[in-house]
Amino acid sequence: MKKLKLSKSAKTHFQKVSFAKQNALSIALVIISLITFIWGIVHSCLQTHLSGFSYFQNIFNFTRQSVFLILIVALLAFTKYKTNKFYSLLSFIALINILIVGLVFKDFISDSNQAFISNNPIIAIMATYLQYILLPLFYGFYFWKKALLLLTWKKAWLVLIHPSLYFLTFLNQKQQPFIIPNYQSYPSLPYFKIFLAFVFLTLALIGIKKIKIKFIYKMLMLFLVLFVASVIPRETSDWSHGRESILHPQQMGASFFPEPQETAQQMANLVFEKDQKLNDGEKILELGAGSGNVTKYLIHKFGVKNVIALEYDNHLCQVLRDKYEGLQVIEGDACNFIKLLKDKKVGIDKIKGIVSTLPLSVFTPEKLKELNDNLSKTIVDNEIKFLEYRLLPF
Repeated sequence: MKKLKLSKSAKTHFQKVSFAKQNALSIALVIISLITFIWGIVHSCLQTHLSGFSYFQNIFNFTRQSVFLILIVALLAFTKYKTNKFYSLLSFIALINILIVGLVFKDFISDSNQAFISNNPIIAIMATYLQYILLPLFYGFYFWKKALLLLTWKKAWLVLIHPSLYFLTFLNQKQQPFIIPNYQSYPSLPYFKIFLAFVFLTLALIGIKKIKIKFIYKMLMLFLVLFVASVIPRETSDWSHGRESILHPQQMGASFFPEPQETAQQMANLVFEKDQKLNDGEKILELGAGSGNVTKYLIHKFGVKNVIALEYDNHLCQVLRDKYEGLQVIEGDACNFIKLLKDKKVGIDKIKGIVSTLPLSVFTPEKLKELNDNLSKTIVDNEIKFLEYRLLPF
C-alpha cells in the first residue's frame, strides 16, 4: 500500500491539533490560573486604604502566591522538567496550598478588601469564586487526572516551608491576619491550627495514596479528610451549635455550623455606618444568637455592655454566658422579643440596631407574622437598621 503523504501545512496543522488534545488540561489550567492571578492582583491594587507594607502584603498574600505556584506548575508541564522530581514536589506543595486556601483561609484569614473592580455584585465577587472555589477544584482534578506524584513520608515537612516563611512576616506586626477578634490577642492558637491543617492534610493525602483499598473507599476517605481539614479552624462553640442542630433540628434549622466568619463580620460592620456610634444606654439586639458567631463581632465593635443576645436554646444560652462575660443573654422566643425585653426592664426605645440569623424556615406562618409585626413596629418607631442573614434555601 502506498503511504499517504501530507503537505507541510497539513503536518503543522495536525501537530497543533495533536498538541492541543494532549495538553488540553494543562492549557486550561494555565488560562484559569492566569486569569485568577491577574484578577487578584488588580483587585488588590484597588485597596488604597492600606498603606506601606500592608498594601504590598495584601497584593502578594498567601492566596496570590499559591495561585502563582499553580501557574508555574501549569507552565512547566509543557517543558522537559515535568518529569523532574522537583516538579513533583512543586505540584504537591501547590495542591496542599490551594486546598488550605479554599478549605481553611477563606473562613480564617481577615479580608482587607474594601474596593471592588465593579459595582456589579457578580463581577465584584468573581475573584473570590476563582481563588477559593473554581481553582482549588480544577487543580485537584488536574493533579488526580495527571497522576502527579505525592511526597514520601520523610519529605512531608517540605510542605511547611512556604507557609512558615510567609507567616514569619506577621510576627513583628501589631495587627495579625486573623478574622476572629480574640485571635489578635492570642495568635499562638490560630497559628497552631493553621500548621495543624497543613500537617494533617499532607499526611492524610500521602496515606490515602499509599493505602491499598478500592477506589470508591479512597474517594470516601478523601472527602472525609477534606471535611476534617475544613473544620480544624472552627471554635469549640461551633460544635455546640452543631450538637444542638442534631438534637433539636426543628428549632435550629438545616445548618450544622453557624454562618461563615466573613459573613458574621460583615453583618456586624453593616449595623451602623462608620461614623455612627451608640449613645449611653443604647443597645444592639441580636435575634437567634446561637453559639455567638456574630455576637463576637458585635461585642468587638460596640462593647459587651451594649449588646443583647436573644436565644431560644437553653444550652446555647449557657454557651454564650460562659464565652462572653458580662453579655446580657435572654432566653426565649425571638418572635415575641418586645415582651421579653420589657420583662428584663430593657426599654424598647433603646434598641438602635437589630441583627437576625433566625432559621425562618422552621417558623409557622403565625410565628412569622408575630415576628414581622414586632420588627416592623421597632424599626419604624426607633428608625433603626435591621439586618437578616439566611443561607438559602434553608
